[in-house]
Amino acid sequence: MVKTSLEVIFFILLTCTILFGGCIVGDNKQNELPTNKYIAVEEIQWDHGVVVEGYFEHIREAVPATIVEYDSAGKYVENNNSLKILYGFYHSYDMPEGMWRDLNISGIYEYPYQLESGAKIIGTNRNGTIILSYNNETIPLDVGKKWESPNVETRFEDRSYPNGAYKVKITTTWTIENKGIYNK
Repeated sequence: MVKTSLEVIFFILLTCTILFGGCIVGDNKQNELPTNKYIAVEEIQWDHGVVVEGYFEHIREAVPATIVEYDSAGKYVENNNSLKILYGFYHSYDMPEGMWRDLNISGIYEYPYQLESGAKIIGTNRNGTIILSYNNETIPLDVGKKWESPNVETRFEDRSYPNGAYKVKITTTWTIENKGIYNK
């Protein structure tokens, strides 16, 4: 009798484990980003410089910003079923001499993916949320949302031009923005 009761309890536990385990696996699969979609992510490293010593007298130059067509991944990267994220990295400079940007666009085809800011993309979901990891913290970044890295770097540079010399304080910050879900 005891043996039969234990067998029944074991059978019930085994059945529940299989049923609930299957539901959990099924839910994870259902929460994945469909293979006919990708998410666009923009990361910006912003270097902002101000004169702290000396004097700089010059007309500032500004280069027009590059516009990325996030809904046209095939213009920039291989757009196949493995593409998960269209990643645009801008290095923006706002210095006494002028403003300019460098841009690099790449495709992310697997996770984890290390970003320039030190954050990692460790996953996405079907709603377009990007899952970041930074300093052992998990950060969900929903569509249209922006994350600012708590890491801020400051440095000083001595510079010169024909009319004199000056010192610039440069502050570097990083932001990551989820630009949305797009069809492949």
